[in-house]
Amino acid sequence: MIRLLNTFLDILFPESCLSCHNGSLPLCEECIYEIPPAYDHEDNPRSCFSYAHPTMRKAIKMLKYRHAKRLAPILGKHLSEFILEDLSERGIFERIENPIIIPAPMSHKRLQQRGFNQAELLAEIVSERTGFQLIANLLIKTRHTVPQVSLKNKRERLTNLNNAFAINIDGTENNLEPIKKRNIILIDDVYTTGATSREITRILRKSGAKKVLTYTLAH
Repeated sequence: MIRLLNTFLDILFPESCLSCHNGSLPLCEECIYEIPPAYDHEDNPRSCFSYAHPTMRKAIKMLKYRHAKRLAPILGKHLSEFILEDLSERGIFERIENPIIIPAPMSHKRLQQRGFNQAELLAEIVSERTGFQLIANLLIKTRHTVPQVSLKNKRERLTNLNNAFAINIDGTENNLEPIKKRNIILIDDVYTTGATSREITRILRKSGAKKVLTYTLAH
């Protein structure tokens, strides 16, 4: 059964570019540059690519469910460049200096099912390429929640993530000094309703963070 599933996934997500099917990379540079930028009507969160584009939608699924370690460096590179450019523009007005990188956490149940957190993989690449400090275990997701995109009711989407995140005290050596009065960059794969960003921002600000900027791969 597992072998059959892997065969199906190999067909769905081939080793060659998922868009043009050429080369040996899961997503080539030529096809990446064909993906339009996200339309951001808010200053925060900010997103790199448009999720409406079929190549990006397929890339997100591939990142989550197949070949994540091969695709994360490719997508993380472009997310890093987007963040640095955006921070450069923001720096003139807001002086975002020496921020901390934090990935959106995943529930223990989801992490066991998937084996990795795609937001953390992206955050690692962003940290490597920007030089900003990464604190991967600062946050934990305290309960399993259904995906926001699966909820059709607006009230359910707004309340689904209430109190679903917390500071991992053990992960920060029993103190909050690493984030007090610091600017934080929250990394996630997709921005849907914004509920994840709002709830995590609330927790971080309550814990002493100066400013929280959310950057996602797609919106």
